Amino acid sequence: MRTTIKQIIIMLLLILWEVPQLTAQEHNDAQSDAQANNPLANMTAFNIQNYYTSKLTSAPADAYMNTGWLRFAKPFAKG
Repeated sequence: MRTTIKQIIIMLLLILWEVPQLTAQEHNDAQSDAQANNPLANMTAFNIQNYYTSKLTSAPADAYMNTGWLRFAKPFAKG
């Protein structure tokens, strides 16, 4: 299959279009990560977690633990 000059130009334009968008996305991800790891960040969060521990070898058949946690965090004062 032969690649024409028109196809090559289209591919180059698509590549040149994607590079700045990827760089901007990485910058936004870095800012989001920094804010998520900041304990003083002014943001609301809702987490759902499930902890499951299976039966131990010498325990009865119904000896397992399944614990669910719902966590909600909202700042109540600025500063």
